[in-house]
Amino acid sequence: MANFSTVSLPSDLVVSSLQRGLTVLSVVHDPMGTPVDLRFETVSPLAGHFFGVHPARLINRRYSTFFPAAEFNELLAHCLTAFQSGDPVSFPATSTDFTGVERTYMVSAERADQQLRLTVDDSISGPFMIPRLVPVDVLNTLPDALCLLDPTASTDTINFGYRFVNRAFETLWGGTADKPLPGRPYQSSPVDMAQPELMTHLRHVAQTGVDFSDELWVDNQTPAGWYAVQISRTTAGSLVMMLHNCSTVREVLQRAEKQNQSLQEAILNLERSNLDLAQFAQVASHDLQEPLRKIQVFSDLLQNQLADSLSEGERDLGRRLQLAAQRMQHMIRDLMNYSRLASDKASFVPIDLNTVLTEVLTDLDMLITEKGAVVDLEPLPTISGNSSRLRQLFQNLIANGLKFQPPGQPPRVLITSQRLQRHELPMSLAIQPQRQYYLISVTDNGIGFDVEKYRSKLFRLFQRLHERKAFEGTGIGLAVAQRVAESHGGMIDVKSTPGEGSTFMVYLPA
Repeated sequence: MANFSTVSLPSDLVVSSLQRGLTVLSVVHDPMGTPVDLRFETVSPLAGHFFGVHPARLINRRYSTFFPAAEFNELLAHCLTAFQSGDPVSFPATSTDFTGVERTYMVSAERADQQLRLTVDDSISGPFMIPRLVPVDVLNTLPDALCLLDPTASTDTINFGYRFVNRAFETLWGGTADKPLPGRPYQSSPVDMAQPELMTHLRHVAQTGVDFSDELWVDNQTPAGWYAVQISRTTAGSLVMMLHNCSTVREVLQRAEKQNQSLQEAILNLERSNLDLAQFAQVASHDLQEPLRKIQVFSDLLQNQLADSLSEGERDLGRRLQLAAQRMQHMIRDLMNYSRLASDKASFVPIDLNTVLTEVLTDLDMLITEKGAVVDLEPLPTISGNSSRLRQLFQNLIANGLKFQPPGQPPRVLITSQRLQRHELPMSLAIQPQRQYYLISVTDNGIGFDVEKYRSKLFRLFQRLHERKAFEGTGIGLAVAQRVAESHGGMIDVKSTPGEGSTFMVYLPA
């Protein structure tokens, strides 16, 4: 608090009484007649700054009961010494006033009959001038309203008095130059009258030291708004209350909450739409199969039983009808497989991809033999996944590598894997927290294609990069592969050069 030391002062340090803060104190004696305490009779404004308390709060108060025992004990000792000896004493003292400014004062104590005259001078210079200012100007530029409150005991109830308020606090609660808040009691102040519930929280913080924070609505000579209030107790027992205008933040949060609700509703509607679409595709595909089977049966009858009575042109029409029915059957089958990926909830278990790829190559054995293809399979990892879906994924990719080949060239397909570091991942996967990935690459020596030209349609349903007469297919295989990868928390990308082949890169969580 204050630092005191008794010194002898030169006479030229004596200044006029107008520059001094004059305080008159009466001396309190114990039953033995020994002076033990002081009582404030009159207190000047400058002395109030020195003591850090508004003068009105000091009048008729005993020194030892007003201040904690550990504060200003040297000042009390100097004053009692001056009273007992009759010799005036002077000493410098550093103190922080109730506006938060710390400065050095020259204090003089002189006996006058049964009283003490205490003068406080803040105009000293030379070796006694030790200015150290708390950044009050900074506090006054803050947009947050801040005040410092001192507890004052009154019977069994704790009340408070303002020691310091910044400009934002005065603006918010109506403090004026002729009626400032510092030095006034908190009770019945504009704050207390507008927000009476705060008194309960102030007393609780003063008694327990547990911080309090909440939001309150303020409509007091300023635009109404929500304020975040924070109350804390200092080590000296004073309370700091800060109010931050959080109306804008609340508005942003409310808008974000509404947008989030709208987004959740949109997601729910989209999920319903996807489910309805998947169910429709499954039902429609199932219902289409019965008339399709009749078309196939009747065309077979035409070809087998009436072949001798048909002309060559009529037999050719029958063959075209059978081929169209077969393509339709394949499309329906693929569409049903695709729709199941959206509607069925797959269970994931540890899957050895070596086993999955071996089964895929067994399924494609006839096509591999027919094409004279070579498929090289390097060791693959074990991941968490669904075996049936992963077979669909790799079967489509390998079948594409065998199919999209220039005439007369034996297909060659290479399947490799590697574990990736985070910096090696595509951006959409690199942002996933605490996840590692394997890259499974399926590389072929086929015809290739222009990736940038076809990227937008590459993984979409029923999209073909080539005419049907050049290469068979339904245009669903890559869409199925992409959906399987995404259902496993991964993705598919591709790099390709026309005439040099393609590499499909499958990223799957480790």
